Amino acid sequence: MSVELKSKTKTEYFSHSFDLSENQQKKLVEAIKNNQPSNLRLTTEAFHNGKIALPLTKTEALNVLNNKSFLYTLNKAKIKMFRVEKEGGFFPLLIPILAGISALAGVAGATTGVVKTVLDKKSNDVKNDEEKRHNLELESIAKGEALYLNPWKSGMNLDVKEFVNNSPLSDTGKRH
Repeated sequence: MSVELKSKTKTEYFSHSFDLSENQQKKLVEAIKNNQPSNLRLTTEAFHNGKIALPLTKTEALNVLNNKSFLYTLNKAKIKMFRVEKEGGFFPLLIPILAGISALAGVAGATTGVVKTVLDKKSNDVKNDEEKRHNLELESIAKGEALYLNPWKSGMNLDVKEFVNNSPLSDTGKRH
């Protein structure tokens, strides 16, 4: 992934992330801190999965594209680019922070949608189970089964079917 960077000179710089060893990182930090040019041997293994972006000249960028090891020269112009990025203040930090916040908002939104779906399903399952129980109870009552009145605590039950069938009412509605 290359990004074109321009310095105050007419030299064009490209950015590429490298996987530097600890010694190379220390050497890079010392060179920037002391404002002293330095050289780093960059092998093809350092070209991939990089975490440290370095400014590259056109020739150095072509070496990376052609997958060739090369001697990276950290001159004063490149060091100055690091200092500009380092002294950039609040605004360079703002972009990654905003990107992180928007990513979190997206994850939170997706999580909320999943949780809502799960809770709605559970709610619908409970509702459906209650409707099923209610309908079965109403069907059994309509058939004249399983409805007992228990008005006395002594345990005397009144069978509605027997009561209706043995009543002196007309035969309409009686089951035999």
